[in-house]
Parts: sequence; C-alpha cells; structure tokens
Amino acid sequence: MSSELGADHRPDSNDFESGQNEFRQLIQAVDPANDPEWAAQQLQQGLPTVPGLSVRQIGEFLARLAESNELLANSLAQKPLDAVFRQLNLAIRNLLIRAEKSGEPCPYDEQWLSNARLDSIYHDLPMDSNVRNQLLACLASMFSEPAHKLFADLIVSDPPSDEKGVLIAFAPLVNQRKKYPVDPLFPRLLEALKYKHLAAIILDLSNYCFREGLVDTNPASVRVEHLTTLLGQVVSQLELIEEGQISGQSPQQISDNVNESVALTVSLCDTIALSNYGDGIGKILQAMSLKHRRVKTEAAAALVRLGDTDDKEGEKLLISLAAEPICRLRAIAYARELGLADQIDQDYLSDAATAESQLAIWLAAPSQMGVAPTAMELIYRKTLRWPGFDMPVACYLFRFEYRFAGQTYSNVGIAGPITHAFANNLEHLSELDILSAFAGWQTQHEDIYSVEFERAQEALPGITETLLHRLRGQHDQFKPEFVGFFFETPALVGRVTSDDSTDPGFIAISDRDNDYVYPAGSPHSPITAELAFEIYKGRQLLNAFNDFDD
Repeated sequence: MSSELGADHRPDSNDFESGQNEFRQLIQAVDPANDPEWAAQQLQQGLPTVPGLSVRQIGEFLARLAESNELLANSLAQKPLDAVFRQLNLAIRNLLIRAEKSGEPCPYDEQWLSNARLDSIYHDLPMDSNVRNQLLACLASMFSEPAHKLFADLIVSDPPSDEKGVLIAFAPLVNQRKKYPVDPLFPRLLEALKYKHLAAIILDLSNYCFREGLVDTNPASVRVEHLTTLLGQVVSQLELIEEGQISGQSPQQISDNVNESVALTVSLCDTIALSNYGDGIGKILQAMSLKHRRVKTEAAAALVRLGDTDDKEGEKLLISLAAEPICRLRAIAYARELGLADQIDQDYLSDAATAESQLAIWLAAPSQMGVAPTAMELIYRKTLRWPGFDMPVACYLFRFEYRFAGQTYSNVGIAGPITHAFANNLEHLSELDILSAFAGWQTQHEDIYSVEFERAQEALPGITETLLHRLRGQHDQFKPEFVGFFFETPALVGRVTSDDSTDPGFIAISDRDNDYVYPAGSPHSPITAELAFEIYKGRQLLNAFNDFDD
C-alpha cells in the first residue's frame, strides 16, 4: 500500500473537493482534544455524509476516533456515531467494489486494519451501543482475511448483546452473493456456539458457506456429534413448553425462549443434514414430532436429505405441510429442491394459494399477530391496474380468523400487489372499499396530504365553509377533523357520532362533487377518519384506471 492507512482510492474528481470538506469536518468533530460533551453535541447536530471518502480518509478518521475514548463512551454520541458507521459501511463496500473492478487488491489489508484500530473503538463503546454492531458489520463488509479474523475474534470474545445486534453484524456475510475468505471465520466462530443467541446464525452462516460453494465441506460438520446432542436437548425443552411444564417464567420469557429454540432447532436440523450425519436421524424424528410447523417442515426436509426412513415419514410430512398456509411456501420450495414437487396437490401450487400463504406468513410475524391464523378464506379476487404497477396485478382479499381461549378475532387482509392487514376491522365494508383502503394506504404522493381543519379553514374559508354546511345539513352531529387534499381536490373529513354509546357512528367525507359515508363498524376497532380518507383516495386511484360494475 502507498500509505500507512491505505491507498487513496478517491471518488471521481468532481466530488473530490466536497469529499475533502466532509473529511475535515469529520476529523474536527472527533478530535480527542475536544471536550467529549461538546463533541457529542456537535455530532448530535448532524454530520456530513461519508460515502465519498477514500480508503485512506476512512482509515485516518477511524484512527482519530480510536483516540477519542471519552467520546466513544459518551451516551450522547451513540446515535450520531451509529449514523456515521451506517454510512461507513456503505462507503467500505463501494470502495471494495471499485477496487475489484479495477483489478486492485483488497484495500483493507492487515496494515490498514491495524492502523484503523477498529478493535480499540469496539471495546471503548458501551456494551449496549448499536455502534458496536455497525462496526462488526463494517468488518464483515471488508471481505478481507484480517478483517474477518478480527470479526470472528470479537464475536467469540465480546459478542453483541441481543438478537438485533447479531443480525446487523452478520448481515453482510449472508446477504452477499460473492466469494469471500471463510478460513478466518471458521472454525473460530464455532467457539461462539456457547452463546445461545448466536448459535443459530453461526450455524446458518456455516450452512450458507457450504451451499454457496465457498467451502468443500460444511465447517460445522467437525462438531456434528455434539450438535446432534444439542438438538436433542433443545427439542426436549420445546416439548416441555408445548406440554405446559415450564414454570417460573413470564409469558414474554417463554415466547423469547420458544423463538430462540425454534431458530436453533431449524439450524441444527439443516446442519446435520448438510453434514450427511445419519446418526442424527433419531433426533430429527424427535423434532418432527413437535407441534411447531416451521420445525416440522425443516425437520422433514432434513430427514429426506439424509435418506428418510423406510416408511418415508419425512417425505409424507413434507407433502402434507403444503396444505397449511403458514408453511406452504417453504414446504413447496423444499419439495421442489428434493424432487418431490409432483406429489404436491395442484391446488396448493396456484397463485391464490401462494397469496394465502404470503398473508399467513405476514400475520405470523412477531411485529404483527405473532402466530398463524386459525382459519383463512378467500373472499375476493380480481386482476386490477394497481397504483405503482405498470401491468395489471392479481389482487386477493382473505378473511382470517384467530381463536383465543373461547374468543374469536377476525378481519380482512390483502395479498398480491401488497401484503397487509389493518388493526381496524374492515369486515363490514364492501370488497371495493377494502381494496381502496389498501390502495390509498400504500400510495404516497406530495400532492396527496391532509391538514387540520382549523388551518384549512384559515387558508380556504370559502371552500371549507361550503363543505361543512353541506355535511351538517345532512348529519346534525358531524364534527370536522381535517381536510384531505387529493391533488387539487379538497375533501372535508369528519365523524358523525351517535347518542348510543355502543354505536361508533360513521365517517363522512365531502368534496366538490360527491359525499361519502363509511360506517365505523366494530366499536372495538372502528374505522378512523384517517383510514376513511385512505379509502377515499384509494377509490379515486382505482377508479381512474379500472372499470367497476358498481
């Protein structure tokens, strides 16, 4: 390299001067001579973008930052430093791509890494700082042997503290379809299997490297006997949870335990199968006996890979799981991979069945309902011109239902152009209004917006008074909430209440030409004025490009 901190892989000359200015600002902000509180405030006020910096400049910035240990430990500095490291991650990858295209060696060699002192920065940051996770992602993104060695060492000796941090750190290694050095990662990373929240992703990375042809044998296969024993232990723990024999834990703790154990079980089954370890069949059969459908799917596929049993238990289970929306797509993918697709019922291979599965998976995500629906029913399908799509797209509406301890919750969701469901209950609406709600919610445009009624009244007194007079002439108890603008058309939106406390009333909307009424529906999850406006604008969009009988 031409300098201690790396060759100067500069961006295009047009960007050079701005890059120099940004570099000076970054260096000044993290000068170790600064008072850490003052420096943290400077960072909090915002820093320039850094993707235009050169390899040398990035190295010098990191070396300077490593000297500012008080700043690194300052709580006020964590959020802006996190933003800087996100940009550094992008810059590091872009410069690596530039070097590869020009045929130059990887700029992040051992000398550059030593001078950048990323390990020192990492250890000076607070344990719960997300900057540590971003720094690990930077190391993973460098795709160089010394960077990957340091990454593995830090993961083993001082790992991220939670699952979110683990995912950030490992993302560059499992999301890049390219060859990179694996020897610095394995077998060293296997030493971190002792951390339960790390075990699944380490095994997934090992399996990924093998599948992608980065290695000739699965790196984790050296521990396959131990991993098989571990699978038995984790499955036994899940069995106790399914039988309700776990005590002394809160519902949240049990949920976290299940999620962690399921992820590990899935990874272990895959590792045993890819290691071709026939002695693991017994433990995989034990996993197949669990109720959790993701585990059953993965265990069945692993069993088929290992040659299955005389009764073809894995094959039969895998084929049958295609009938269940929550695991249909994964079961079909494995069936195709394993040459069993011709045994899948054709009904489960249809576009509607795929859409049903997509919605079930979305609903089961932890950020949504967290579990799969008890039942689903296709209630509407139509091919439409949909906002944001150049060609007509098939739209599917499904009624889904959950049954909890004698109670039932149901609603309507969409799949096709988007996959979504609202917390507000839509079941009382027409199919076209439901479609419109999703189309309006999805569409964002600078000329579609809303303002508070009082502000609109000041800006457009004539129009708002006319609309208000019209709506109050029809509905005595109309209360305006806001004025929505659909391009140049203003529409007054408000709620009409009822004297009956059990009746949530309805939403009324009026524009220059028409009046619209949307019943609020369920008193527990009624249609809001905001959602009614989504329906209004979605209907305008769908009507503009489609012909509807009604």
